[in-house]
Amino acid sequence: MSTRTQADLVQEVLENLGVLPAGQLPQLEDTARVVEKLPSIVASVAGREIVYIPDLNAIPQQYFIPFSIIVAWECKDKFGLVGDAAAALKEDNANAILQLRVMNRGRPTFETLKSDYI
Repeated sequence: MSTRTQADLVQEVLENLGVLPAGQLPQLEDTARVVEKLPSIVASVAGREIVYIPDLNAIPQQYFIPFSIIVAWECKDKFGLVGDAAAALKEDNANAILQLRVMNRGRPTFETLKSDYI
């Protein structure tokens, strides 16, 4: 299975935010802004049962694009994204959440089934 790294994710997020022109290298400050929020974002999407990503240096390929959109949405305030760009990203975020939920519905959780005996 093909995976992507945290560095790939940060670059994709910055491109989604319009901070990074295609083909350019990200600035250290921009990278740091995204990286500092990643643990909280990963915990949030796992807590909301959207997707669980245990290792940011092994993001499954099928989750990469929708997850990068969610991360961009969560980082928008750090980069001052407002107006039409923020509205478009909000819609993209909602679609990304739906895509990830569809990909993960019906998947085994491997949790022990709790039963109530009467």
